[in-house]
Amino acid sequence: MRYPEEDKIYIYVPYQIKSTLDKDADYFEIHKSNSDEINKNGFLSMLLLGYYDRYIAETEEKTCKILSVLNRHCINGDDSIEIANELLQETMLPAPISKKDKNNQKLSLKTTKETSALISNIRWNLPDNSSLSRYLCGILSAYCEKPLYERERIIFKNEYDSLLKACSSGTDTYFSLKWNPKKHHKVIPYSLEVGKEELFNYFLCVEKNEATGKQEPRTYRLNGITNVISIGTKSIIPDNLKHLLDKTIQYGPQYVIKKEAESIIRLTGAGKNKFNRIYYGRPPYERIEIKSDGYYYHFRCSTEQLRLYFNRFDGNLFEIIAPEELKNDMLEFHRRGLS
Repeated sequence: MRYPEEDKIYIYVPYQIKSTLDKDADYFEIHKSNSDEINKNGFLSMLLLGYYDRYIAETEEKTCKILSVLNRHCINGDDSIEIANELLQETMLPAPISKKDKNNQKLSLKTTKETSALISNIRWNLPDNSSLSRYLCGILSAYCEKPLYERERIIFKNEYDSLLKACSSGTDTYFSLKWNPKKHHKVIPYSLEVGKEELFNYFLCVEKNEATGKQEPRTYRLNGITNVISIGTKSIIPDNLKHLLDKTIQYGPQYVIKKEAESIIRLTGAGKNKFNRIYYGRPPYERIEIKSDGYYYHFRCSTEQLRLYFNRFDGNLFEIIAPEELKNDMLEFHRRGLS
């Protein structure tokens, strides 16, 4: 049977859910091919494909808990199942949404060859007294309740599962980056980690530097990885590189540490205040020395993290004491900006 709205489905959701979905599509860089425009249909399709099975499992888990409570109160048989389903509809599915309510937003989902079977399955198994729009709104609502890093894992479920399996088995892995799909990266997988701010997921691995021919620790954000293929070989990560990867995890998996060295940055009083105020991307320090000319912060994190963070500071608020290459990098950055 073909439904008249099968090709395009309209889903009515509260404003906050639409806002979260729009932001996620932007955060995860779900763009149309050869364009910077957000692919909203592609994002919703990835969400449903990545989350539907888990949503069903979560629904069944809640149903079992409700039935357990009802059974303890001697409510059994068909009555308990009917009550459980009704309670579930009230707790997991949003209330029916009026199309005329100005606070509600309309999303459109065009079925694709990837989502067609899934949408058909949802249609045939809709709970009583529920529309397709309301049921899909329930899925989107449950998705939006999760932290951002979990939502990223849902959207990139295939890549996340493949990388997790590669880290567990230790097998050498090939992948591409979606902005350069023709280049293949061969890596030794190490771990998947969540950033310090608990926003995004990062894949830590070891990869050969094409310029030097030496193996180096690397980190890649999950949303950029595609075409993951594990091969049968297993390579050993040297202890010195494992140490650097563990340090990267400790200080922040988004900033890879390629060599261990101490960095020292002197902050003025105003610089110290700004350091305390700017949380996002703030590098962890080992200790502070208070001297007559300021506060000497000692770091052992990635110099890349220090460079990116302190680029936001006015030059009169800080001074790089060590290492020399970090000082030169910052000078070159500002020199290029001036020119």
